[in-house]
Amino acid sequence: MNEREVIFKTALASRSLLILIQYISNTIIPDHEADAYHYPKSNANGVLNNLTTNLLGGFVRWDAQHFMHISRYSYTYEHTLAFFPFYPLLVRFIALGLNNVIPFLNLDSLTLIMFIAINTFCFVQTALCLYELSLSIANKELAYKASILFCYNPASVFFTAPYTESIFCYLTFKSTLNCALMYKKFSDAQNKFQIRDVAYIVPICLSTLTRSNGVLNVGFLVYTLTCLYLEKLSLKKQIFNCLLCTIKFITLTLFLIIVSILPFVLFEFYSYKMFCNDFESNIPATVLAHKDIEKFVLPGSFSKHNQSWCFKKIPLAYSYVQSHYWKVGFLQYYEFKQIPNFILASPIVFILLEGALKYFNQFPKDFRSIFNLNLIKRKQPPASKTQHNPVMIVFVVHSTVLTIFCVLNIHVQVTTRMLCSASPVLYWFSAHYVSDLSKNNLFKKLFYKHCYPREYFILGYFLSYYVIGTVLFCNFLPWT
Repeated sequence: MNEREVIFKTALASRSLLILIQYISNTIIPDHEADAYHYPKSNANGVLNNLTTNLLGGFVRWDAQHFMHISRYSYTYEHTLAFFPFYPLLVRFIALGLNNVIPFLNLDSLTLIMFIAINTFCFVQTALCLYELSLSIANKELAYKASILFCYNPASVFFTAPYTESIFCYLTFKSTLNCALMYKKFSDAQNKFQIRDVAYIVPICLSTLTRSNGVLNVGFLVYTLTCLYLEKLSLKKQIFNCLLCTIKFITLTLFLIIVSILPFVLFEFYSYKMFCNDFESNIPATVLAHKDIEKFVLPGSFSKHNQSWCFKKIPLAYSYVQSHYWKVGFLQYYEFKQIPNFILASPIVFILLEGALKYFNQFPKDFRSIFNLNLIKRKQPPASKTQHNPVMIVFVVHSTVLTIFCVLNIHVQVTTRMLCSASPVLYWFSAHYVSDLSKNNLFKKLFYKHCYPREYFILGYFLSYYVIGTVLFCNFLPWT
């Protein structure tokens, strides 16, 4: 059995085990009465609808309630604008189509099943994509270990529940893999850019329509184009050719950036049209009957609320909604009562910042190394098992900036799931401290094999959050 087959089976096994843990804990542990939003759910009449709720209902917790709402009713409340449309609307269209074929399941049940089915599919594809991406910058052993660790990552429950973690992680890893492939192709002078090559950036476009930090994935594209530009510029001898090369680079880069962020811009424009204008909206009675309806801002009711974000020169609904409804902002979460949440996020922050510090200390003290992707083209591995490839620089900078931003600006417990789904660096850094995983059984290795202290820390962190996180989340208890 080759590595890809093992990774495929391990990814499926980890999802099956997680669903089982969810079902058992949700059955035997009473749900916590959390002060959280609950979407207007239709009555689950029928044996199969009740069975679906019993088997998978533990996944509809916290933000999953918002995704279920958007998928069922679209953007009928202003606070739902914090959740981007690609994932919930994809599920909506599939569930509506299946509803005509499978009439014995109601839309709530079909929606939940499709959320979990799509997440499971994307999770398996992400594990395989991580392996391919890792192979381009590291040896086969590290690529394999990183992919196995990903299958039991600390934010695992969010990769199965109706959250964007699985699909966003796949789009992010696919975006970076496409950038590597694009560099390999166009570093050959014989290959010229054609309009069909825009397909390379489709995952980036979809990621900006999936989560707000998908916009950062455009940075990988700009970095790749910059590396290509500098490589080709070094081959030009005449000033005219250098100038022509520069014009082509600027034009192509601006064009691809605009195409990449266009989905994000269109969603913000939609948000403005829906909530910064007055019109008569056709909202389902079920939605209007919500117990907290008086607290919600509905589409077409601008003159009633006069939301401040509508008057901005660049009206961004996302930043307003995060700040207004969830108190997200610089140092807003720094309160004594939040210390447990900082402790909860501390392992991933420690792994990424310590690893980044070591990486930057060993990075070549040569500016040209920052924009050099030749190691990808030549498939040249690092000189030793402990040395990180200089090509990782863009990934490490991205994960470091994102880590610092999370610690300073957002609800800090979200840091774990955001970083687990936004960067492969956690898995690369962790894989360096984990010995042979040829048997791919992390639980057996942790409890029955000799491990070094750092290895115990990594495996204990991944597996404890995998299990405990699932139990807490599915019973509406606070988690990451």
